[in-house]
Amino acid sequence: MAITTVGLGSYTAALPDGELPVTNFLDEPISPLVTANVTGAVPTNDWSSSLSFPFFGDTFSSVMFANPLALKAESTGLEIGHSDSPRFIDGGLSDPAHEGVKYEFTYAPDLEVGLSGLAASDARLDGYGDWTAQARWDDGDKALRDLWKRPAVRLFRAPG
Repeated sequence: MAITTVGLGSYTAALPDGELPVTNFLDEPISPLVTANVTGAVPTNDWSSSLSFPFFGDTFSSVMFANPLALKAESTGLEIGHSDSPRFIDGGLSDPAHEGVKYEFTYAPDLEVGLSGLAASDARLDGYGDWTAQARWDDGDKALRDLWKRPAVRLFRAPG
């Protein structure tokens, strides 16, 4: 494995022995869902990473939190939601030290933005920046692009 030294640090472009590439929850290697507009490294640990890496097998996305909004890609477009009511979930009496209490804001869509008749087989990362991610849905007949920004600002367009 080639190691490149930079100042007092170093890096390698190869996986260390015994390490896996990006995997799903079953530890199976997965490839990023990206368009040809995305070149180079794809972010693996960002607020929008579930769009490009289907960790749970969903070819659209898990819920992504671009506070104050929550976003979820679906075959017909983008679901947008906001929850300001926390939910407390008691972990149980068996071992409160380990089970504890979970505090969450449950996702529920308030609005869906899409194109009439759009039936994409997946949503793909079409571009990204430090604070932005762009998604693209394409079913061969219709396409939709959406630019997401943190804090949440919306810009939709149907190419063409």
